[in-house]
Amino acid sequence: LETVRESMTIDSDNYATTEIQQTVMIEVKSKLNKEFKDQSDQSSKQHVEEINKLKSDNQNLVNKIKQEYEKTIKDLQSTLDSKVADIVKQKEEEIISHLTMKQKEEIEKIESK
Repeated sequence: LETVRESMTIDSDNYATTEIQQTVMIEVKSKLNKEFKDQSDQSSKQHVEEINKLKSDNQNLVNKIKQEYEKTIKDLQSTLDSKVADIVKQKEEEIISHLTMKQKEEIEKIESK
């Protein structure tokens, strides 16, 4: 009878130990799963932030390039307008000079008659 009691006590202790081990394992597994999920969520959040930063940096570069392009076009247009104005003024002066010389020649012809 004593052996049976000891055996039952040992079985009871073993059952309790097994029960505790299972509970601890379930808790550890749960904590590990939660930790993994938290790390995964943090990693995903970090990737989203990095992607958004890259998108923002890209848009800023596009805007900067667009501004530089528009400035270059304005500068070129201004330079072109200035060159055209210089050429027009030069041609006007050449025409006026030519007409003035023709006029002088005509006057001299008339005066010499």
